[in-house]
Parts: sequence; C-alpha cells; structure tokens
Amino acid sequence: VRRAGTLGEAIALVAQEMPDAIVLEPAIGPMDGVATLASLRAVAPPVPVVVYARLLDDALALRLLRTGAQECLAKGHAPPEALARALGFAIERQRRLAALEAERLQAAHRATHDPLTGLANRALFFDHLERALAAGSRHGPKPGVLYVDLDGFKGVNDRLGHTAGDQVLQAVAERLTESVRRSDLVARLGGDEVVVLLPDVTSRLDVARVRGAVLEGLAPPIALPGDGAPVLIGASEGEAMAPLDGTSALGLLEM
Repeated sequence: VRRAGTLGEAIALVAQEMPDAIVLEPAIGPMDGVATLASLRAVAPPVPVVVYARLLDDALALRLLRTGAQECLAKGHAPPEALARALGFAIERQRRLAALEAERLQAAHRATHDPLTGLANRALFFDHLERALAAGSRHGPKPGVLYVDLDGFKGVNDRLGHTAGDQVLQAVAERLTESVRRSDLVARLGGDEVVVLLPDVTSRLDVARVRGAVLEGLAPPIALPGDGAPVLIGASEGEAMAPLDGTSALGLLEM
C-alpha cells in the first residue's frame, strides 16, 4: 500500500508503479473529490478508483460514478471490511474488462491480418488502397502498388515440405516489413502472393526506390531452423501507379 497526501504525490506514485486500485478520500469540499478523481482517471485510465469519503450524499456519489469511480462508500456507513470487498470487486471487474478488450482487439486483428505472417490480408489491403485512391484524387501524392512474386517458392514446398514453406513466408514477411517505408502497407493476398501499397508516391522514382529496397532485403539466403541449408528465394516484381496505370484498386492490381 502506498499513501499520498496530495494529488501531485498520487500522480507521481502512479507514474512510478501502476497500482491495482486507488482509494480516494476527498479532502475538503465535495467538488474537490470530483476534480481529483478526474485528474487521476486522466493519468491512469485503467486503474479502478474506489471513493471512501467522510461526507457522501447521493448527488455527490452520482457525480463521482459518472466521473469514473468504480464504487463510492461513506465512512460512517461502510466498515473497513466493506472497503476491502469493494476493492476486490473493482480490481476483478477491471481485469475482466481488460481481458474482454484484449479479446476484442485480437478478433479485430484476426479479421484484417494473415494468421501465418501477420501481414495485412486482402480485405485490409483493398480498404487502404481505396482510401489512398480517394485521398489521391483530392491531393497531390498518388498511390502505387508493388506486386512481389516469390521465385522458387513452390520448389521449397515440394522439396522441404509445407512447414519449411511457412517458415520462408514468415521470413519474407519480416524482411518486406523492414524494407519498406513506415507509411507503406505489406499484404499477403494468398499463397505466395504479396503486395506492397505505397500510399503517397509522387513519381515512378519513388516506386523504384522502394522496389530496390525490397529486392535488396530479399536477396540474402533464408536460414531455416535445424541443420538444413539456407534457402535462396528470388523475387520478381511488377509495379503500378495511379492514375497512370489505373484509377481503381482492381485496375492497379491487374497491371
């Protein structure tokens, strides 16, 4: 248990080590408790706060709950055992909410990303490409697309098996992600079909620079787990840029 006599001390303690819960005892007037609670919620949104006040009426309790308190207890009517029970409930509720949020984020990620490589999937790629096309119609930069064809990948599956093929795809995905710019999006459309969206290029020279970085990143042999020899995967690329090669997502991919 850590004690803080002022809001500043409490914020410093929270910054040092995120607590499981905060017990707030308002100091002077009723609105002081609301303001203090709001400040604590701002710096530590996930931490549940239980208010344990000397003076607490229904109106104040409602304001505190609306500001983010998990529970409000009046000292004259709630013994220490009630405070301990309220803290336990608050912590458990917050843990369950955090678990539900993590599950929601995982489900959203699975819906938009390839489960093997972690790259964007077809749906997310087309969504970003359509957005880039719409933005490019109003502003200067236009989207470009690189289509990466992995030469020799089928041979890896035939010679070494699908497990080795999956490992190669994962290594390729990591190298592509490291080779492109932060604003670019690498996606796996299926099998060994990989594309890179360049959302804001101004000329074919911009596309050529990214293409060169991608080819350079894929050039070294890929070491697989075990004692097998490293695998050399070549790559050939196609490129397209709006509006020179197409004005729609499908038009750019068909180039």
